[in-house]
Amino acid sequence: MARDVYQLGLYYSIGPQPGMNVLHFAEDTEESPNPDVNAQGCIAGFITTIQDAWMACLPESVILLGYKARRVNNGGGPGISQPTPEVSGSRGDEFSSSAIGPCNIWSYQKAGGGWAAGRTFFPAVSEGDIEKNSFSDTLIGLCQDLHLLMLAVPTFTTVTPPLSFEFVIYSPTHDTISGVEAAGVSGKPGVQNRRMKPTF
Repeated sequence: MARDVYQLGLYYSIGPQPGMNVLHFAEDTEESPNPDVNAQGCIAGFITTIQDAWMACLPESVILLGYKARRVNNGGGPGISQPTPEVSGSRGDEFSSSAIGPCNIWSYQKAGGGWAAGRTFFPAVSEGDIEKNSFSDTLIGLCQDLHLLMLAVPTFTTVTPPLSFEFVIYSPTHDTISGVEAAGVSGKPGVQNRRMKPTF
């Protein structure tokens, strides 16, 4: 039986536009009878351990509005929403386009063998963090600091109840979990649309 997997959505206001990131975390429990409580724990653990480093990679004009989490395997579970006091990004203040920003590349080994990459796009980049199609060393360093937190096993824990979450790549098609082995930031700005993505 596979560990429970929780989908965590981060909801933003990006200038005048809505935005969202989706991540997956495996919890050590198998078929917990309380997926609602564990979903709340996933949100709480992320806020305590990851949120500050995550927001340090976003422009000040990107506002985190809240979270939604739910178990997506082993019978599913209810969606737990948690609005937050508006949390601003820490990088500069303005951005030119919400569709251009750093792209985090997560390397993992597929359950059936072979290596693949997952991608998480950061919405927007501050004016001072990009020049001549390259990111500043400061921004790259902040992304790398975040990667260290995300790759830790466990990624975060909670005390009441005692829960342990690991950042994973989840395939709903095959109902498989893959641990992330390495991470990096794309060597050129990511373009957020359905036809383009960074090539390395």
